[in-house]
Amino acid sequence: MSKKAKSSGKGRGSRREDNLFAWRGVSVNLPREWSPGMIQDKRKSGYVRIEDRESVRMELKWNVMQAGFSTSVDKTVEEATRIASKAGEDIKVKRDLRWNIPREMGGEFFSIGGDWNAYYLLATRGDLGVYLRVMGKPGEDIAETAREVLESLRVSAGARTRWAVFGLDTHLPADYEVEKHSLVTGHISMRFRNGVNVLVLDRYSLADIALGDKTLERWLTVKHYKMLDNYRTESETTRTKGHEAARISGTKKLRLSMLRKPKFIELSGWVCDKLNRMFVATLEHNGDNDMPEIIKGIRCH
Repeated sequence: MSKKAKSSGKGRGSRREDNLFAWRGVSVNLPREWSPGMIQDKRKSGYVRIEDRESVRMELKWNVMQAGFSTSVDKTVEEATRIASKAGEDIKVKRDLRWNIPREMGGEFFSIGGDWNAYYLLATRGDLGVYLRVMGKPGEDIAETAREVLESLRVSAGARTRWAVFGLDTHLPADYEVEKHSLVTGHISMRFRNGVNVLVLDRYSLADIALGDKTLERWLTVKHYKMLDNYRTESETTRTKGHEAARISGTKKLRLSMLRKPKFIELSGWVCDKLNRMFVATLEHNGDNDMPEIIKGIRCH
């Protein structure tokens, strides 16, 4: 492992919350220079590719134990051996690594390598199967980093689900399902739905530049004017999580098409001056106002 990689951690087994990735409650702490390059989400199954600037460093798969998904170490080793044989490569397999299995989960760590090395964790919790592979570059000793990453795996269960990507870190009520996401530099946005309720979470970096000479209340009003135009609204300045904040609430103007559609809106934004980030939560709902619980679950610093 490079000196840079060693210095980015806080010691083996520590949880590096500064670069946490979590999707559908499956969370892993990553080295600072790693980030998601692809997310494919089919709700009960999915795939995430984690990269640094040069190559793929980790793969994550999850599946609610449907046909075609296996957490069998034997099958994984067998497939890797077959692929290596076709390529004329020799590989070494090391089973039963004595690393710490994540809490409340079953599974096995193992490694497969030759000129390159990969470390795996195949784990289960209830009916959920999780496949993790951390990959080194040719000649690189990735063992210590792989151990920290794989041992950090957690799966949230119960009333709240964790989502975390590029500093947008939240525990949402489990009934909220992700609909789409946008991971643009400087602006992370995720849209969720719970029945009629529609929730959008936004995280902006460089909040001072985004705001310019506008107050937070004015910025929120201008930014969301198309949506807010459908509502009779009132706004106020307040404080959230110890930071300057603004809140806009409203009732939808009379429309013939209001049946079974959100009738109310709650919009809450605040600036985290410690990280110079702005967080905005927008909830359209039909009377089930989950905004207090949603705000409670968002971590800003």
